Amino acid sequence: MKGLKNLKSIYESIYELDKNQIFNMISESIEIGSLYRGIKKKTFFIKANLLRIQLYYLVNDIKIRGFYLNYEFKQEDCFEIIFYYCFFIAGEFRFENPIKLYNGYIYTIREYLESINIQTITMSEIRFMENKLGEEVLHIGAIILKDIQEIDFYRELFKFDYSTFKAIENRKYVYLLFNEKNGFFKIGYSKNPLKREKTLQAEEPNVVLLKVWEEGMSFEKKLHRKYFKQKVRGEWFNFTFKELYELKEL
Repeated sequence: MKGLKNLKSIYESIYELDKNQIFNMISESIEIGSLYRGIKKKTFFIKANLLRIQLYYLVNDIKIRGFYLNYEFKQEDCFEIIFYYCFFIAGEFRFENPIKLYNGYIYTIREYLESINIQTITMSEIRFMENKLGEEVLHIGAIILKDIQEIDFYRELFKFDYSTFKAIENRKYVYLLFNEKNGFFKIGYSKNPLKREKTLQAEEPNVVLLKVWEEGMSFEKKLHRKYFKQKVRGEWFNFTFKELYELKEL
């Protein structure tokens, strides 16, 4: 990322929709109409004129509120701009997952670019084909769209080092796991978190260990109490990014 100077310019390109703008959009967009009638709780979409693109996000929570980002599609920095915009939205609307929103915008932009005969390929497709073929994939003439794998993002965020961690006998550990399949996080207790991860992977292959604390069961219970409102069931939680950053810093 290019730093705070660029971040400031990105936020200056984000605008909150006023009442008149929202009202005028109701008759123009089926999505906004559904939001207005309460059929949908939230919606996102894009408007584009060649490579000038606007990203919209609206929520109906008692009243309709929304934002849009106005930018020009350039490969150099456009993905960074979308990325920060999605984190801005997640800060305004606690329930939104910025990575899923980011990918949603990327795939919507892809549909638009393909509709005006601009070929595209995603990073996920490149990785999949390279893993399958065992060699570099040529994508001459195609715009590379940088979608994000959620599990890779969390690994990078927490930077848990499997190679240096080793459970010591008679020590106690509290761990944080992520399940890519449902997007939930598990705070649990184990004498051997790596072994616990493998046990869970037998049932859910897309489970990954993100963080380990050398703490006892009282610490686990403390975290469960702190994040009680985020609990889905048992030891599984639905965290926002603010809460994940709190856990990262503990």
